[in-house]
Amino acid sequence: MPDVPEWDQKELLSFEKEALGFYISGHPLLRFADRLKLVTNSDSSNLNTKKDKETVIIAGVISSLVEKQTRRKDVMCNVTLEDLQGSVNIIFWADTYKKYYSVLHEDEPVVIQGIVDIGDESLKIIAQEAVALSKALENPYKQVRFMVNADKISNETIMSLNETIKKYHGKYDGYLHIINGKSETVIYLGDEMRLDINDKLKKEADSILGEGATVYS
Repeated sequence: MPDVPEWDQKELLSFEKEALGFYISGHPLLRFADRLKLVTNSDSSNLNTKKDKETVIIAGVISSLVEKQTRRKDVMCNVTLEDLQGSVNIIFWADTYKKYYSVLHEDEPVVIQGIVDIGDESLKIIAQEAVALSKALENPYKQVRFMVNADKISNETIMSLNETIKKYHGKYDGYLHIINGKSETVIYLGDEMRLDINDKLKKEADSILGEGATVYS
């Protein structure tokens, strides 16, 4: 037998998926697991708690990509994104698919931002943006976004969030996204309430607003 080096984890997982259709020795997202919450606000297990038209950011690997031709002869695609909890169907309309074509064909974990579409048959996401997960984690963050469900907000919640924000003063812009049914209002917190970006802020704000409500972008 020839003396050849062992495959690295990335190569091994790729060959497993190609040969068997699923992973055996691990999952491509596992090496990012402790940092996923820094760049996402959802995963496949909690999408059913989201409202129609709500903005979500989810990370995963593309397990299926099917191109379709539109009536205008443009090319769109349906993507199945697989994360550590399950999978979700994501639609890339023609313009979005063309813009992020290379990202979707790199065979790397990706982060996708989109709008929840709750149809009669199943829930899906209409994609708006896509970026390689490794790149999303490398790039310096510029903003902090707090996703607030208008139906669950209270004066006590706002006061608690305000106290938390004051503890983490920094140089990054902060925004409140007030989600009310199908509408979303974005409020800039102002120059006096710029924030630091760290794990403690996210943990505390999420404990007030709900898991995944704090997004760094």
